[in-house]
Amino acid sequence: CTSCNSPLMSRVLSMASQAAKVLDTLVKQNKVVIFSRDPCPYCVSAKRLFTNIGVPFKEVGFSGDVSAEGQSVNGQELQAYIGETFEHYTVPVVFVNGEFVGGFDKTSALHKAGKLATMLGLPKA
Repeated sequence: CTSCNSPLMSRVLSMASQAAKVLDTLVKQNKVVIFSRDPCPYCVSAKRLFTNIGVPFKEVGFSGDVSAEGQSVNGQELQAYIGETFEHYTVPVVFVNGEFVGGFDKTSALHKAGKLATMLGLPKA
């Protein structure tokens, strides 16, 4: 297709590739990553959950540029990439051990069911 070779399409593909690299690096380097925006009560609740169970997390805001190991991408582009890839368009976005978990509701449900502790290698409460 002729539009597939357009400068705009090349830029879109480049942004997606950059977003993929940044996301991959962040989730591989951190046991828990919480992508968030301010103000967001669900983001606060997700961070509180991990704080309460004593699990450190990496918080990444979507409002500015996001960098990892020399790679950088606009936060909005990263959020769009995550939305398209995981069909999750709201915040927070939680990853545990490199695995997409979802938002606060799914994270909280996993915690209540004891599955989050298992994912994190913690003893069940």
